[in-house]
Amino acid sequence: MNHDIHFRPGRGSDGSDTFTPRTVIYNFKTNFGTLKRLNELYDVSENQRAEGGTWYGGRSVTQRQPQLPQNDFLRSLNDGGASARLSTSSVQFWSDFNRVYYHPRSLIQIYETDLGLEQRAFDSWEHGEELFQALDRQEELVDRDVRPFVEECDQMQGIQLITSVGDGWSGFSYKYLDRLRDDLGKIPIWTWALDSPKELLKKVSSLRTYSSDPDISQF
Repeated sequence: MNHDIHFRPGRGSDGSDTFTPRTVIYNFKTNFGTLKRLNELYDVSENQRAEGGTWYGGRSVTQRQPQLPQNDFLRSLNDGGASARLSTSSVQFWSDFNRVYYHPRSLIQIYETDLGLEQRAFDSWEHGEELFQALDRQEELVDRDVRPFVEECDQMQGIQLITSVGDGWSGFSYKYLDRLRDDLGKIPIWTWALDSPKELLKKVSSLRTYSSDPDISQF
């Protein structure tokens, strides 16, 4: 991997140089796990926040949700020690094996409660299309999230889109890809579709057509 191509230079909150991936990640907020939108490179300390005061000059009360504990792998990376081994029992979120810092614009956290959606029911193509349309109606996603990264590139060679296809993200990605093609028609787009072999077998089984005619009982 060429870091000069796949990573973008920037400035952290303290003015130091930063290098973060050119990427945009959409997911429900609960699925980001311990990964914060504002990381150590861009976060502002509590003292700096307090200096700004409140707009009405009164006393503010902060309500915080309980923080998720980091797994041993991420904790060992932060401590600078030997990396702990990953296992299926220790990984709960995809971010549990993340090893890079992201720019705050890269992480798009979707609040399913704000959209009237239930994450557990986000399992069909139609749900994904509805989610895209709801978000894009509020603000055009490609212009807001992708274009700022595109405009930083002098000679953009292409876009890679990685998505799961066994749930609602299939419909979401289809609509997103269609919008990318409209706005960035001359740029090659590679799409990587991810699915579990077990889930794929379940779908094939559910699509089987049973009939009294033995010639069309299965495909």
